Amino acid sequence: MGMDMSAAIPRSVMLFEAAAAVLLSVFGAAAAVAAAEGAPDGCTRNCGNISIPFPFGVEPRCYVEAGFNLTCDRSHRPPKLFLGDGTVQVLKISVSDSRISIGPKPVTAGTWSGALSDGGPYTLTEQSQLLVMGCNVEVQVLLVGEESSEGPVGSCSAVCSWRPDRNAWYYTVTGICPGVACCLSNLMTGRSSYRFNLLRVNGAAGPNSSAVAWIMEKPGGLDIYSKPLDDNDYPQPLPVVLDWRINHTTCHGNASSATCRSGHSFCKNITQSVDTMQVQHGHLCHCDPGYQGNPYVPNGCHDVNECEDPERYPCYGVCSNTEGGYKCKCLPGYEGNASVPNGCKGKVYMTE
Repeated sequence: MGMDMSAAIPRSVMLFEAAAAVLLSVFGAAAAVAAAEGAPDGCTRNCGNISIPFPFGVEPRCYVEAGFNLTCDRSHRPPKLFLGDGTVQVLKISVSDSRISIGPKPVTAGTWSGALSDGGPYTLTEQSQLLVMGCNVEVQVLLVGEESSEGPVGSCSAVCSWRPDRNAWYYTVTGICPGVACCLSNLMTGRSSYRFNLLRVNGAAGPNSSAVAWIMEKPGGLDIYSKPLDDNDYPQPLPVVLDWRINHTTCHGNASSATCRSGHSFCKNITQSVDTMQVQHGHLCHCDPGYQGNPYVPNGCHDVNECEDPERYPCYGVCSNTEGGYKCKCLPGYEGNASVPNGCKGKVYMTE
């Protein structure tokens, strides 16, 4: 998701404050009631090449709560999946690690066409970073709401030379930010929204004092690119990755039975640091160890056959799958630990 700051920066110090957040508010018009039932029949479960697992859904009653509603736009070939009303494209949904990947989205100076409201199910992951491309500009990151008075929680400065005898200055990026005319900075994650201030530094002036900022996934990467910055044709960074959670309940009471519908599943509360306290902030469902699948639907967690994945579950003897686990034994005539190389030794038989 990007912020286009390509307008020329005046000679006076420019303070550009964009009320920013990472996505469009995606709350549906009506509260979903599917949580107590799991995913009902008749729900769209694919859009183009993107799978739509419950607790997400397109039709009413097909998603767990407001914020998990999606739009499948079939005017595209193939169809494209979007959050909420169709503003931010969804590239991948993962139930196992409770994350969603969205496409980078340029945003015009002064506005964010997509904003993630506080209290929604999405927050920025630790895999995110701020990328700034420009000439002698600094972008400051600030929190919103009650924490906005704390000052910048991050910043990134892009510095370069500007030659007045050239129509534009050029940048080249090969794989990652090279450190000239661009910068990368970590972000305070676990938040739903941020503000960004754009400052001119080192007396930057002239028609080419422009910048573009993106929130993107680590490790940062762009295609090989060499282009005038004032072409308004910027390279596209990697997608943004967001954490999601079931937002309005915790595992206390009936939350687990209402949302974690599969056998061999469990509920885990999500906590967030507020001042010096850990505050419960929604929950997630997981399959038990030795099981995989979707814990939000009945019979969604199924046994993992560890013997079919020797890289993750090594066995140098005889592997046999069990419900929720596996056994690894030495070959007949050997004894020891078959889970490690050369762990089995030939049996020694004592004779009188």
